[in-house]
Amino acid sequence: MDSIRTSAAVEEYLAAIYEMSSEGISPIGVRLAEWLKLTPPSVNGAIRRMERDGLVTQNERKEVLLTDHGKELAGSIVRRHRLAERFLVDILKFDWYRAHQEAGRWEHAISAEVEERLAAFMDDPTTCPHGNPIPGSGYVAPIDILPLRKARDGQRVIVERVFEEIEQNAEIMEYLHSSGIRQGQTLVVLSVAPALGTVTVRAGEEKVAVGLHIAEKIWVRPA
Repeated sequence: MDSIRTSAAVEEYLAAIYEMSSEGISPIGVRLAEWLKLTPPSVNGAIRRMERDGLVTQNERKEVLLTDHGKELAGSIVRRHRLAERFLVDILKFDWYRAHQEAGRWEHAISAEVEERLAAFMDDPTTCPHGNPIPGSGYVAPIDILPLRKARDGQRVIVERVFEEIEQNAEIMEYLHSSGIRQGQTLVVLSVAPALGTVTVRAGEEKVAVGLHIAEKIWVRPA
């Protein structure tokens, strides 16, 4: 895969487009700028350069779409990132909520050989520590997975996945971590209250309220 590696800056764009698309977020320029914490003019310039290089195209709605070549590169970047997260948390015992930022530094330096050895060393994991699928791992989502905000009052559920959109926010991730909401944790849904804009759960001994937008991005399965 090294023969098609590109600059770290372009890799950040490709990974963001891949992640946004996989989570149902329309990757238009303004949203891409928000995701990457960059200005819209700088993002628009980068998009034009990536179009020129055959990595992306734009449709009539101005959504940025990966070409086949762009998808191949983006999948490799996201795979390295999520393997790095897994290694940081499982092997180095890094804090779960901090792994995303640290892996962002690692992903650009991991070679194809190291990527392969990391996966083999960890018995080919299928998800990152936040439950997001590792590209090329053969991950199959449980058929009964659903957003936390669609769970029923009184239902016991297990956290399956915390979307990348949530991982982008270090404060929210620290809140989830301190509250005991993480992949594999069993929760009891106390109330889903759209009028109040919250979902309240019990995580261990903690009673925790999260906003509906966050609860939409935390996916669970029945316990």
